Amino acid sequence: MTARSALPATVSDLTEWIRIPSVSGSARYRGDVDRAALLAARWLRVLTPTVCVIPSPSGPTVLARIRGRHPGRPATVVYGHFDVRPAGPGWRTGPFEPTRRGARLVGRGASDDKGQLMAHLAALRAWSTVGGPPHDVLLVLDGAEEIGSPHLAGVLGRWRRRPTLAGPVAATVVSDTRADTHGDPTVTVSQRGMLALRVTVTTRRGPVHAGRFGGAVLDPTLWLAAAVHSAARDVAALRTPCTLRTPTVPGTGSSATRVDAHTAARSGALTVNSFRSGAAPGAIPAAAAATLDIRIPPGMRTDAVESHLRDVFGHHLPRTATVSVTRRGRADGRCLDHDDETRVAIDVACRLAFHTAPTRVSSGGSIPAVAVLADIFGPPPVLLGFGPVDDGAHGPNEYLDLAQWARAVDTCTALISTLTRDSPPAPKV
Repeated sequence: MTARSALPATVSDLTEWIRIPSVSGSARYRGDVDRAALLAARWLRVLTPTVCVIPSPSGPTVLARIRGRHPGRPATVVYGHFDVRPAGPGWRTGPFEPTRRGARLVGRGASDDKGQLMAHLAALRAWSTVGGPPHDVLLVLDGAEEIGSPHLAGVLGRWRRRPTLAGPVAATVVSDTRADTHGDPTVTVSQRGMLALRVTVTTRRGPVHAGRFGGAVLDPTLWLAAAVHSAARDVAALRTPCTLRTPTVPGTGSSATRVDAHTAARSGALTVNSFRSGAAPGAIPAAAAATLDIRIPPGMRTDAVESHLRDVFGHHLPRTATVSVTRRGRADGRCLDHDDETRVAIDVACRLAFHTAPTRVSSGGSIPAVAVLADIFGPPPVLLGFGPVDDGAHGPNEYLDLAQWARAVDTCTALISTLTRDSPPAPKV
């Protein structure tokens, strides 16, 4: 069996996986997230007996170790997630009824991230037909990435010294990002940090008559709107302390580097996800609340930004009101500077499958698990993306391009070999 000959069976498995509505952060779908984890564990047990499903309050994590033919070599870690976002409106077909449209496989999670993760599983299946990979491969399958992986650090920290995850690691590979506009593989070399806050201002009174008290008492809506506006200005002024690579011309002997079209990769941004306030007509409300999504430039300390914003929201608050700031999620951004050996290994694997080196980009996105993986395993993770640039992730009609995905499987198969020096040849692709 080769990677290509196994693709029909692998696509069938992927379709079965997409059918499971593994929406994280929802009590309604908690059983489905567990079911998606158990299905992945069942596939992995065909390749190795070392498979563990670790429960947590936020969702399960599946850990596995596939033994290589040269166990003394450093291992490769492969990370991906099987939880998905809620479907939302606008789908032309059922989000959890995967549908083929030509080369497209449409369904929630097809690209983000079940399809991209399945490319690595297909590669490991191919390696199993020739006696296993050249070195150990550790798999971390996350069931809570879409809600910030809140318990991943604790799970990996507890298991790092156990046989499943023990030992030196040469590289960590994450495929949870998009390819470039031409469909070629893309390596993300930096990502922004993320901070989710809920800010609530409460007065020490109930709603009051707007005619009698307007201008005399604090309107929490106006105060909070002004405070959020001030915070947004401060966040927008943040700039990364990292030196991000500038674009280089393709064909000059190095991989092309492309910085995203706008400055999202380098600067901060504050988005208001929700703003709630209200009272009966003619009344001044007693409270107001805002839910904020804050993106922080790579290399900046998220806790320092949070501390500053807490000061902003507490500044000049009248004694007639109180403010509470609740953190709902936090992740540090990273500048992912890979060593020369890792860069060459990635380039060689991509050239074998796509006949081109990967594009390298700085991203405005945030994957909380990246910082966790770097802290636990050491090497900066390689964010090697295969998702279509217009894949619809987090929106309706999400899809995976199966033609490009087949080449992604080839890349993952080769990468297991190229990441280790003096490795035997990869299985035919």
